[in-house]
Amino acid sequence: PTRAIFDEKVNEFVKVFGECLSLQSFAEKFDSDKIDLYKHEAKKFHNLKRSAALQYGDSVDLRKYELELVKILDENIKAGAAEVLTGEIEITNRDALNRAIEDLGSNKSKAEAIAAQTERRIDQRREQDEALYEKFSQRIKEILEAMHQNKLADIEALKQLRLIDEEVEQKKDSDLPGSMREKPGADILYRNLKAELPMSEEMYEATILEIDAIVRQMATVDWWRNFEAKRKMRLRIDDYLYDVVKVQRSVDISNKQIEKTIDATVLLAENNHAVFGR
Repeated sequence: PTRAIFDEKVNEFVKVFGECLSLQSFAEKFDSDKIDLYKHEAKKFHNLKRSAALQYGDSVDLRKYELELVKILDENIKAGAAEVLTGEIEITNRDALNRAIEDLGSNKSKAEAIAAQTERRIDQRREQDEALYEKFSQRIKEILEAMHQNKLADIEALKQLRLIDEEVEQKKDSDLPGSMREKPGADILYRNLKAELPMSEEMYEATILEIDAIVRQMATVDWWRNFEAKRKMRLRIDDYLYDVVKVQRSVDISNKQIEKTIDATVLLAENNHAVFGR
């Protein structure tokens, strides 16, 4: 709430000051030193807003106020400064994001900023692979907690958070068995279906690979937008889980567990349709 109020006040100041600069009477009533001071304050407030947004994972976008900000800048630095002040730091533009974070100063501020921005990416991708991203999120929380309790040096926390940031980008999972490492999509099912499939590790891996094969076989063009295609996929998975897993392999799996597995599989496939689709 405090940051939101500050952002609102900064935006209001920028807008009003920009309008004032266009008035001839304003320049007559305020000398150049006073106007330069206001310009300096506008830039300072913007930098504070930008730093806080990075550190707490907020969106950083002042393009709405581009015209007002351009008016505030000195003529000779207008183009470059306008780009810096009004551009949004996209969390997908990791180079720009990292450069902005490096300007924050202390290792603690950098660590908190990396943690916040990584959590933003995790939140955006969580539905694609809940088990994997929850593991990343938990590691981030543990590192921040240790840093804040002075159980972990700021520089070490920064180092570990940068490593997690890279792992999130690469979807790295050191706990993944070899049979899943070369099968994009199967790894997602492996991580997220285990709770409803009580069986040995060897059988579980085989089951996941077979479910993955069914999904790929049934994933026709734009299948995730087609109710009938999804219905047929669900039926095929249902038949496999009941006839093969439950009956042939004598796995003690209830109808409710089968239903939950089907729901989770289709939802995961939908949320990762680029991986499973044709």
